[in-house]
Amino acid sequence: MNKYYLQNGSESIGPFTIEELKAKGITSSTPVWCEGMSEWTNASSVPELSSIINSTPPPIKKTTPPIINKKTSGLNFIQKIALVVLLFIVGAIVFSSMRDTKSEESFENESIDSVVDSEATVVDDTEEINLSNVRNKIASNIGVNTNEYTVDALLGGITNLDVTFVNNTDYKIDECEIQVDYVKENGSVFKTEYLILNNIPAHQDKTISAPDSNRGLEVEVKIISANSKALNLCYFSEEAPTAGDSDPYRCK
Repeated sequence: MNKYYLQNGSESIGPFTIEELKAKGITSSTPVWCEGMSEWTNASSVPELSSIINSTPPPIKKTTPPIINKKTSGLNFIQKIALVVLLFIVGAIVFSSMRDTKSEESFENESIDSVVDSEATVVDDTEEINLSNVRNKIASNIGVNTNEYTVDALLGGITNLDVTFVNNTDYKIDECEIQVDYVKENGSVFKTEYLILNNIPAHQDKTISAPDSNRGLEVEVKIISANSKALNLCYFSEEAPTAGDSDPYRCK
């Protein structure tokens, strides 16, 4: 008994026995192939498969239902007048109702806006007080330190120096400036470098590498300035606060 191959659109599948082809429900136009055939052939051209080919019923013709014309009865003159009057009355009632509703909504919206403005003012005042407290304590909430840098103890000189800025506030510090002093054995400063760090997130730190120095046995670091838009902070460590200013580091 011959075994036949089918196509799945991209490759041949099989082989299948006649019973397996019957289970697959092949039709007269299904391409098949078996040993001895020179090319793919429609199943209807293979006598051995004629008994298992599914026949497809003809398509069902759609019929258009007849259009039924409905008879309309005309309104007499009096009925037309009554309908116009009724529509006018209904329109007047609807317009009056809409006007009253808009007036009520306008009053309610004004009342709500007034309450919201009052609450917003209270929130703004509270937030500003919190910001002021953070600004006044900024020196204890930010800091700077160094790593274990390399020192040439024989000839002097500092290499592999990293400086880290620490932000312990709840707000992002947009920019800070750090002063690095390279100190000689006698305590004098050999040279000073200034480093800039940007965008230090809240409760995080950020590190920057400092230049090497061919002199010096140790370094001293300190924060020169720190700025934050979220905190409205303009901090300068070298400037003494103005006497009587309760919020000296608030950006003016």
